[in-house]
Formats: sequence, structure tokens, C-alpha cells
Amino acid sequence: MTNKTLCLCASLLALSLPSLAPKAEPVGYPYSGYAALSNTWGSEDEDGYKLDGYGEQGIDWVRLGSSRWLFNTFVGVAGTVSDQKERYWDNKAGPRAGLKLRWEGPAPGSGWSNMAIGVRAENYQYFGDNQPYDSDTRFVLFLEAAVGGDWKKR
Repeated sequence: MTNKTLCLCASLLALSLPSLAPKAEPVGYPYSGYAALSNTWGSEDEDGYKLDGYGEQGIDWVRLGSSRWLFNTFVGVAGTVSDQKERYWDNKAGPRAGLKLRWEGPAPGSGWSNMAIGVRAENYQYFGDNQPYDSDTRFVLFLEAAVGGDWKKR
């Protein structure tokens, strides 16, 4: 089985799991993303520009009891582009899909917090000079945490 086939199978499985459960209206449709442009100088190995980012669209299928935990499936795209073409690991893009248990809650200063534990499939296409791979498919077990807010808005 090829890497692309594995990624496609994992994506379809992640997206179809909720259809095996009793029919119900989804709890929510959360989305997230980020982009960061950086430039490093003063180091022989790391000089240069890099643009890194991802976008994700999810479906919260069910809340676990009366808790803040939600069962979520998601699809997205991630990538990194660097002006250093020989650094193949900084020059890649591709789709991802998975499932997670997601927690939403408050944080100090009328802020927000999110936490998630899950698994995702990723398939990256590499570009640039001297890359050892044309593509790379992997499964990632992850733990995420994020917090934000505004101390003035209390």
C-alpha cells in the first residue's frame, strides 16, 4: 500500500467514524489556523526567511456528558516555505486529517483556553533542492494546548 493510499484511507476513516454513531446534530464547526513569517540571521546554519502555517476545519460531533470535552474530526492543510531550498524539511506542504478529544474553557483575564489529544494522518510533498523524499506520509499522536485573552478586558 502506498503512502498516499494510507493517508487517504486514514482520512476517510477519521471522517466516517461519526457516521457509525447514532444520528445527531453536530455540536459545532470549529476552525483554526495560523501563519508565521520569520527571518533568522547571525547563524551560519539558520539564516533566512521561513513562512510556516496551517488551516483546519473540524466538526464537534458530541459533548462527553456534561463536561467541556468534545469528540472532533478534522481536515486541514499545513506547509512551510523557506528561502533555503536545500533544507527540504522547511519546504513542504500537504493535507492532514484526524480525530481528537477537544476541551474548551476559560482562562484568566476573560480569556480562552483549548486543549486536545488525538491522532492525525499527514502527507507532505517536499520541494526545493536535494530533498531525500518526494512525499512523506505519517501518523502523528499529539497533545495540543493554547491560551489567549486580554488582561484589560476583565
